[in-house]
Amino acid sequence: MRKIITAFAVLFVLTTAAYGLRVIPDDCFLNSMAFALQQFDLDRMAELRRLIKEEIGDARATDLSQCKSIAFGRKPCGGPATYLAYSVAKTDEAKLKLLVDEYNQQSENFNLARKLVSDCIYVSAPKIELVDGVCKLESNKRGPIK
Repeated sequence: MRKIITAFAVLFVLTTAAYGLRVIPDDCFLNSMAFALQQFDLDRMAELRRLIKEEIGDARATDLSQCKSIAFGRKPCGGPATYLAYSVAKTDEAKLKLLVDEYNQQSENFNLARKLVSDCIYVSAPKIELVDGVCKLESNKRGPIK
């Protein structure tokens, strides 16, 4: 997607210059390009979030040993934004890790691009519990992504 946008931008500038037309000022053009790329990143993050939610499902397990957590998202100061509970009985753990790694990288890029700040309090991994056959994070009783 980025290559297509960049190619279009270069073609536009060359075409307008060839016909003697006024070219969009660089800062305006770059801001438009940045917005388009950022929107793409937001769309990808939403898609990754959907795929992660789908992969985790209802996090059902028959034993606490099947319950695990994974760091999800990045805080602007570094470290995980939160954690998600999942069940190894119902989740393809390797696939989940790939999806979450990509989401975390997108989250970090999002924070850097927007120069976001946060409280910088490190979010440590919560304990996991099994409640009515569902893996949940003990600290806040959350289950799968909402």
